[in-house]
Amino acid sequence: MFTHFSVTGCSLELLRKGERGIVTFSKNQHETILKKLILMGVTPGANITLKQKLPSFITAFAAVMRYSSSN
Repeated sequence: MFTHFSVTGCSLELLRKGERGIVTFSKNQHETILKKLILMGVTPGANITLKQKLPSFITAFAAVMRYSSSN
C-alpha cells in the first residue's frame, strides 16, 4: 500500500519492508550499472516494493508499459 505522504527525492533507504514507491530517477552514473537496471525494468515510472532491507536490499519491480500510437 502506498503511504499517505509524498517525498520528493526519497531514497530507497527510507522505505520500510513492504512499502512501495515509484522510481523517478537513478543517481548512479556508471553506464554498466544503469544498463543492468534498465534491463531489470528499473526505469522511471516503475513501481518498487521493498521486500528486505538487511543484510542487503531485496526489491520487487513492476515495469510500466508505455505505448505509442502512430497514426
